[in-house]
Amino acid sequence: MKKTVKMTIIGIVSFFSIGACAQYGNSPASENANPNGHSALSQSEKRQPCYECHKDVTPEIYEEWYNSAHGVGQVRCFQCHGGYDDLKVVPDVAQCSICHMEVMDRCPKDKPCWSCHSAHEFKGKK
Repeated sequence: MKKTVKMTIIGIVSFFSIGACAQYGNSPASENANPNGHSALSQSEKRQPCYECHKDVTPEIYEEWYNSAHGVGQVRCFQCHGGYDDLKVVPDVAQCSICHMEVMDRCPKDKPCWSCHSAHEFKGKK
């Protein structure tokens, strides 16, 4: 549990400090930044998969995802977190139900899924 909280905090802090992605765009990070805290991206960057930048900017989160069941299953960032324009650093639990409805019926309703299960650490590879 402590590791999950720690990794969540590291992930959020890392996510908000991804200014390195903005240096490749055609506008400074302070202009046109996403209202949810993501640095500004060019139109071509918005069309790239998130991991293309995040594997270098937040490698620890990328590695967790890549080695998780979600990474193995090719569940992409936008499927849980939304795209650039509707980004959610912390996804809505409703997103989990799209794939996991059958197990969500057995889970506590007063806690988010990641309070017990880390989406990025759910092992899929050895």
